[in-house]
Amino acid sequence: MTEITEVFKAATAERVYYKISFKDVLNYPPLYIASDGSVLNPDLTVAVPAPHDASGGLAGGPAKVVTASELPANVLAVIHERASGAEIATISKEIWGDHVVYLVSFTDEENHPKLAVSAEGTAIHPAR
Repeated sequence: MTEITEVFKAATAERVYYKISFKDVLNYPPLYIASDGSVLNPDLTVAVPAPHDASGGLAGGPAKVVTASELPANVLAVIHERASGAEIATISKEIWGDHVVYLVSFTDEENHPKLAVSAEGTAIHPAR
């Protein structure tokens, strides 16, 4: 495992994707992920399609709105550390591959950008 150093959101005419850069660039080259969860090759062709459930939808389903009281303690701790005193506008729970991620938006978006926090309690990046 290595630390994520940057998540960059980009778009082409065909798709929105994310380029994830890691601290250990020699052993962990950039990871490209499509907005549907598919893993992409560096040329943005699909390397591993996103998992789908039996109904044809993405595994994990759509984002679910949750309240602060439903968050794991370690997720709350990261939010308080990164945005102490900020008023939370919305929290959504999403499935990113095999990981649960909480997307937090604040009422004062100018001073407190969106934040993505893994269920394990790691700030992934300020959501862009």
